[in-house]
Amino acid sequence: AGVTLESIDRSDLTAQSDLSYYARNGEHKFFNSSYAQRMVIDSSGRVGIGTSDPSTYGVDGADDLVIGQADGNHGLTISSFGSSNGTIAFSDQTNVAVGRGYLDYDHSVNAMTVGTNGTERMRIDSSGRVGIGVSTVAGYSNGSLQIHATSALGAGLWLTESASGSGVSDGLRLVQYNNNTTLYNGEAG
Repeated sequence: AGVTLESIDRSDLTAQSDLSYYARNGEHKFFNSSYAQRMVIDSSGRVGIGTSDPSTYGVDGADDLVIGQADGNHGLTISSFGSSNGTIAFSDQTNVAVGRGYLDYDHSVNAMTVGTNGTERMRIDSSGRVGIGVSTVAGYSNGSLQIHATSALGAGLWLTESASGSGVSDGLRLVQYNNNTTLYNGEAG
């Protein structure tokens, strides 16, 4: 069972249709009742919603789905049930079923998480606290930052800027390692 869309000539469109479909030379176009194009699937399989040529927006191949164009406000909403998650997942050819990287919003606790290599790496909780390397952010107030290391190398915060440079001996580093906290100032002189 499926739906078959028949290609039609634009001159056959009537103002009484809510959605009309047109296909020619490998491109598929969808129009609203006033004949304004709303979506295109081009001959390379790229989808444009609100733009007629999604290929003009690609940066490093990021033109498979383009929403909007260079004027006004545009957006994408992922709607999920109140206690469910909304997720954007990134997979590779060898791990098709696994989200190797992801951006996830958990409505049950109102938290946003970022994952890499299939593991949660950062969380912003409902109070705005940020945790890196932890799934429950400890904090004394809204807006706190917690960095937790899961390896023996310890946890650290490294601050650099353009004038000081970004090499391993530059900037200011705060490191927690083996029950010791050390502040390194690479700019001391």
